Amino acid sequence: MDANEQILPVHPATLGSAIAVTRPKPRLLGFAAAFVVLMWLFPVYWIVLTSFKPIREINSAIPSFVFTPTTDNYRDLFAKFDFAKVMLNSFVVTVVTCVVVVVLGVMAAYALGRMCRMLGIAVLLDKKPGQLSGGQRQRVALGRALIRRPNIFLMDEPLSNLDLKLRERTRTELKKLHEIMRVTTVYVTHDQAEALVLSDRIGIMNAGDLVQVGTPQEIYDRPSSVFVAKFVGTPSINLLGVRTEEADGTLRLRLKDGGHALGGALLRAPPSVFQRLRQADNRAILGVRPEAIALRPEQTPDAIPAIIDFVEPMGSVNNVVLRIDGAGDVTADGDPLIAVVTSNEAFEHGARTWLSLRPDRLVLFAVGAENAFAVLSGAREWASV
Repeated sequence: MDANEQILPVHPATLGSAIAVTRPKPRLLGFAAAFVVLMWLFPVYWIVLTSFKPIREINSAIPSFVFTPTTDNYRDLFAKFDFAKVMLNSFVVTVVTCVVVVVLGVMAAYALGRMCRMLGIAVLLDKKPGQLSGGQRQRVALGRALIRRPNIFLMDEPLSNLDLKLRERTRTELKKLHEIMRVTTVYVTHDQAEALVLSDRIGIMNAGDLVQVGTPQEIYDRPSSVFVAKFVGTPSINLLGVRTEEADGTLRLRLKDGGHALGGALLRAPPSVFQRLRQADNRAILGVRPEAIALRPEQTPDAIPAIIDFVEPMGSVNNVVLRIDGAGDVTADGDPLIAVVTSNEAFEHGARTWLSLRPDRLVLFAVGAENAFAVLSGAREWASV
């Protein structure tokens, strides 16, 4: 900052929050004053400029002056105009223009200050583009797009080069800004957390095809295929190979390897679901979200014995990696079987536990095609999709 500049505090009641305002240099004030005076005297220049020679004199062989520069000629020229009225009109126009410029300038300064605080780029305003890092350039480009308030935003992974803490903060501010501006935003990302947090509706593409469109909750609870189910959710969904049995309109599920009955998944199903299962030789892939797996230290009816391979502390929750006791690899994709439990539940490496399913967020996929054909409805029973 130059020696002629000074930081002035702005009261929060003025612009919503305190921002730093730079006092302009005296030279800039002189230029501004000269500009206002020139605008005010513009009618004088206009009178002189419009008193040029006529077309006949322009086309004459010997050019002549506009008029003979004598006192009488100047007096005759200005006597034709109501000079006082012209100057008053010019003064009014000048004042209105200056007020509009000041108001627009304050609004622009507030918008700029707010955007700089949101993106953390206030310290970058005096730097040249070549002095910025990749993440800083991305933040500046994002600010240039947001401050224009367009009718639609097109964003292609705008937070990819930011560090984790700044990405989370900017993501929250983008969501808040969207709620305020209500501008349609097309946001492209490979980060499922960004998609779930920022979107009202998600469209998931695979190899150029749009495979499912829905709200974040619909995508998470009712995925249309194995690809969508594995794409959304951390940890990823568990895919278990199962065999099915029908008993008085109730669907019973057993692990394909080991024959263990899955406790908690004994639910009613419509005839269309049983028909699809008979066509597939009573085989299916059961999608189980990690939070839908319940672990208990004591044996309960229909619970499956399991061994804890290791525990991944995640702060408020723990990811427990399991191995079904007496069975081989029970997952259809070869990934480990994972359950999510709260961090105050004590599970140790190598300990024995008992596994059952909560009747929530379960999906049946067709073997081979990997498309969903049944999900749990709000009434806690299977429904065709």
